[in-house]
Amino acid sequence: MKLLEKITGFSRYDQVLDPLLLSQIVESQRMRVFQSERALVLVLVSSLFYLAGLWQEVDAGRLTAWLGIIVVLAFIRALICRQVEKRLVHSTVPVLYFSSLSSTFAVGSGYWWICLGSDERVVFAVALLTLIYAIGTTINSSIQNRGFTWLLASNLGQGVVFLLLVSDPADIEAGVAMLAITILLTEFGKRSSAVFNDSIRIREENLEQNIRLEKDKLIVEKSLNVAR
Repeated sequence: MKLLEKITGFSRYDQVLDPLLLSQIVESQRMRVFQSERALVLVLVSSLFYLAGLWQEVDAGRLTAWLGIIVVLAFIRALICRQVEKRLVHSTVPVLYFSSLSSTFAVGSGYWWICLGSDERVVFAVALLTLIYAIGTTINSSIQNRGFTWLLASNLGQGVVFLLLVSDPADIEAGVAMLAITILLTEFGKRSSAVFNDSIRIREENLEQNIRLEKDKLIVEKSLNVAR
């Protein structure tokens, strides 16, 4: 349990005791559910294009296995999202988070599935897909940046390792560029998380202020009625 708290950035007890944190979690997961259900179609379409485009250039079995894992995980995440959507207030962060972690790791694993011994076009295709996934993953930075960093590392981190340490010859330029993109997305995630949390805090403060004003209004009306 402590490992989950360390990765996601807060505990289930904090979520229960802090109304503002609970509100942030609910809205964050609502955004993730909205994105994930619509991303499923894009995953299916892109997988078909990759299957057709790379079929003659890499081992067909390994290509099919890699894309199949990505599609299956996307379906599983969509099912999880439907369950989470039904009970947003009572759902927990790790449910959605670890489905994201599995998907990002699966996409990044394409370097080991089909890039070993392949030409630059295949490596470019896999790198492009991992970068698209990394950009799409920024939605997961909305509540806690700590978990978002792990998602980037599981995806783009594999690309950096492959390009700098495994590729023969090492592709220094591409590896450094991907590392730079990883750092930039990490910094963007930090800023995005801060802005998102501030917006929820302001909304909650406005709601509380409106409630107080309504109560004050009722008190004044009752006082006037008594005075009459």
